[in-house]
Amino acid sequence: MKSYKFIFSVFISAFLAASCENAEFLDRSPYSSTAPENFYSNESQMRMALISCYETMNTHKIPGIGSCQRGSYGQGLIYLMNAPCDDVVGTASSAGEGIEMEMGTFDESSRCIREFWKVYYTGINRCNTLLAYIDGIETISEQQKTQFKAEARFMRAFYYHHLAWNFGGVPIVTDYASTGEEPRSSLKDVYEQIILPDFEYAYSNLQIGLIPNVSVDKYVAAAYIGKMCNYLAACKRYGTGAAFVAEQPLNDFAWVDEVKMSQRAKEVLEDACLNSPYILNEDFRVNFLEADKEDQYKECLMVSENVLSG
Repeated sequence: MKSYKFIFSVFISAFLAASCENAEFLDRSPYSSTAPENFYSNESQMRMALISCYETMNTHKIPGIGSCQRGSYGQGLIYLMNAPCDDVVGTASSAGEGIEMEMGTFDESSRCIREFWKVYYTGINRCNTLLAYIDGIETISEQQKTQFKAEARFMRAFYYHHLAWNFGGVPIVTDYASTGEEPRSSLKDVYEQIILPDFEYAYSNLQIGLIPNVSVDKYVAAAYIGKMCNYLAACKRYGTGAAFVAEQPLNDFAWVDEVKMSQRAKEVLEDACLNSPYILNEDFRVNFLEADKEDQYKECLMVSENVLSG
């Protein structure tokens, strides 16, 4: 047996030595390559870019990180967004992941926190990339460009809204080539410079989305404006976080005009209720059944669905 191993190792060494003698192919340039400079050039490619803006919402992987479902609606946000409410009962899992959210023992090193931050800023970066390239594509009409911008800006506001909701003031990044060195901005700046104008732009410019059963529309934007404005108005009225402003001055809600916010919420939500095609299903259970997709789409303004895998 040892002699066979020796012969095999000699064969492999000789093969590798012979292979390296004709390795000029390693210096050849590839026939084609994909890079930001040559990819965002037509409508088909921009649709792919737009899909990637939505995909981050429930992704399981992002480039450079690999598995990251703990930071998206694919899994992790179930813990992060629902753990503090009465709908979730904490119990130890086999790996112990998520329990820190349910028990309130999390910190900046917790996987849910770290991956949520990475995933949602990846989503913001994808939106910023689309917005940076869309105006330079001559084969797309101005009307279509506005549609692309509206959907990308909605998703950027969506990601920022979730970040601000959980962390307060966060870095404002509008350049896809950012090095990630932006400082934290105030909660006021995050809402007034990004979230409010992006949602309002989407509401003013969207009708039917570009991607069937995926894209948001005018009334989804209306619902998010209403939700956001009601949230801000309530935080101002009831003094949310006021006791901690000295320690966290970036997260002050004193800037909010609660009357104006409530009025805006009333306007857009009335529009959504009276004019949108969405209706409440008579049987609430169909919203949770896999076989009732058509009925779910009648009621649910925005759905994050996981891709089935074997």
